[in-house]
Amino acid sequence: MTKPRRLALASGILYLLTFAFSIPAFFLYEPVLTDPYYIVSGGGADTRIIFGAFLEALTALAGIGTAVAVYPVVRRQSEVASLGFVTTRIYEATVLIIGVLALASIVTLRQAGAAAGTDDAAMVAVGHALIAVRDQTAVFGPGFAPALNALCFGYVLYRSRLVPVRASRRQFGVGTGRLWLRLETGGVNRNRPVASHGRR
Repeated sequence: MTKPRRLALASGILYLLTFAFSIPAFFLYEPVLTDPYYIVSGGGADTRIIFGAFLEALTALAGIGTAVAVYPVVRRQSEVASLGFVTTRIYEATVLIIGVLALASIVTLRQAGAAAGTDDAAMVAVGHALIAVRDQTAVFGPGFAPALNALCFGYVLYRSRLVPVRASRRQFGVGTGRLWLRLETGGVNRNRPVASHGRR
């Protein structure tokens, strides 16, 4: 197998791993996302939430890997667009990690608050704020960045003719449509795993 094929294969495997990691993470997060008083609750789901955070961190790293692996292959067609693809992946992963830290912070504050006997109303307000941060990271990360990913990658595919022209135009059109949709609605469904909000 040639080096370009190995790199393309690695990118594809990492792409599949973003789904393999993010979908279980979403279901592991369910207690903290659905219970507005989780931060003052008994915390029986702390371990699963932290494990979900770990899986979502792996999702972020795998997302970056999809772009880094394929970069040496596609940069020959357009170094600017290829670098843009890597950059938008890094941006997406960074925003995703902010959401991970927000949910992990709820677990940490719940444990510290239970020990210190802090005011429940204040803790609930902080918990709501951290959930709001997580929701916004879903909008500006996995809800927005994949449109930019698709625009950059679609352009590279069009230039390279690695796929039929119609397929590359479709990729470019999908990216444009996603970008318009996100700008028009400004929202994302928190009841979907991050990977399902759209990727490459």
